[in-house]
Amino acid sequence: MPWGYAAAYYLSKKRRQKGNVLNASQQSLLDFLNNSNTTNLNEKDSQLLVSNDTVQHGTESDNYLGPRFGNSSDDYIEVLIYDTQDNLLESGVVESTDYFYDGEEGGIKIKTGTVLRKMGYDRGRFKVLYNFLRKVAGSYETIVTDASGNVVNGDIDESEINKSLFIKENKYIIHQISDTRKELRLVTQNIKEESYLRRFYKLGAKETKYQADETPISNIEFVGTTEGKSTSKELKFVGVSGMGNDGRFDQSMKGGKIIIPNFFVINKIPSRVPAVNDDFNNDFEITNGSEMVCSFRTVGVENGTRKKNNLNEDGDLSHGIYHTYFEGLGINDVIVNPMTGEPITSEYGKNVTKNSEDAYNLGINLVHVHGSAERLVTDKSNSGFSSQIQNIFEVQETFFPRIHVEKAGDRVTIDLESTSVFETDSTVEYEWTIFGWDFDGPNWYQAQKLSRKYAPDNTELTSNADIHIETVNDIRYAQEATSGAGMVAKKTVTPGQFDNTLYADGTRPGCRLRFSCYSGKTHVGVQLKIKDNSRNQSRTTALPDIYYVR
Repeated sequence: MPWGYAAAYYLSKKRRQKGNVLNASQQSLLDFLNNSNTTNLNEKDSQLLVSNDTVQHGTESDNYLGPRFGNSSDDYIEVLIYDTQDNLLESGVVESTDYFYDGEEGGIKIKTGTVLRKMGYDRGRFKVLYNFLRKVAGSYETIVTDASGNVVNGDIDESEINKSLFIKENKYIIHQISDTRKELRLVTQNIKEESYLRRFYKLGAKETKYQADETPISNIEFVGTTEGKSTSKELKFVGVSGMGNDGRFDQSMKGGKIIIPNFFVINKIPSRVPAVNDDFNNDFEITNGSEMVCSFRTVGVENGTRKKNNLNEDGDLSHGIYHTYFEGLGINDVIVNPMTGEPITSEYGKNVTKNSEDAYNLGINLVHVHGSAERLVTDKSNSGFSSQIQNIFEVQETFFPRIHVEKAGDRVTIDLESTSVFETDSTVEYEWTIFGWDFDGPNWYQAQKLSRKYAPDNTELTSNADIHIETVNDIRYAQEATSGAGMVAKKTVTPGQFDNTLYADGTRPGCRLRFSCYSGKTHVGVQLKIKDNSRNQSRTTALPDIYYVR
């Protein structure tokens, strides 16, 4: 049985129904198959090919069939031409330009006259049979090899055919059929060609991988000249002879992933513009998400008291609006307009106090970058942009539901927890960083960046120092890092390290941080960086001025 018919036989047998009642058109097709000499199907096989059942592409039961005909680059139409006495005259493959999908009729239309003329049949009466096939194991092409099985390309010496050169079909051999008649064992021919062998080993795979390594069988590359590819942002699919794709991304690849390992980040552009309905209200981490998200919440105030903010509100413990603006951005990144996805790089404007106008219109107040306060913008000379997140002095509470806290004694102590999203439950490295501004006043240019309160030996540094990362006797909490000038805490968490018996499947408790602030009139921001070690993926979120310490 030819390999094309083997596939059709399997499809129809799987979908056979008892008591199948055919309409007139289907019965006519069945009669043709039974009475015609143009097929090698017996009556039983012919009945299996005709059914009232409908294929539901994309469903679990029919997913093995792949996309609809015409949506895979492996699809093609075979044409068989017979005379009126059912003698086969010639077979061939219909060019893709000679058929199309008719949306109104819901089927494939073939330009039979054009097909016949291209094959040299200008006059006469003929019977034409079409087989709609998909290359699964092998194809209709032929291959020329030497005695060792090496493929011979270029000009062929026809006198050496069946001597030193051999013509072989690009197919695999049916070695054995199971007793149940439902399974085939295939073997390769003596053909030593990489694409032929690669396709054979892919037959049992549930997914197909295409490579981009600039080898002769590489399928994916960046668009542009050799020199221009280094800065190109556009990918194209390259057709490779014998690899089953004619040079385009097709429907069978929908839902797949493009993975670029070991690349170097030279600049970071936010991966998405957060939607207004993004859910940052969880009090747990998710371990079966579709993409990595870096987020955190305030668990509570351990020492001190929450107060109403300037709008007489309590502030948002989940920091949802903050995440909408800043998720995926670190303290060294410039502010991004969440409505457009465009970075804000405009400098301080003379008529807009403390701001570039673009930032101000988003409810963000930057420190001055000129005059007496130019010293505050530490990396203006490096980047040329003052609108980095670390240079946000304060946010406007009409936009951001900031939390106000009042010290109890000499400090405020706050607990935070990661609510990040991961694709798998894997080992994660957490790095927390405290940043912000202490308004020493009375003039705005007297603001100072936050600094550590205690030295590593726990001696107090200065009377107006601000931040101390607390040591907590709880495995969930990050500890102060040896680097980071007392403003950074780190922890590595392995799957199952935290007790998650009270958490639903696909969720787990997050890494926590506890810190204290000793200064008043202080604008405190927090950055969290997460690294999924199993996927070697990292993501950072810095939320500025989420706490105002009175």
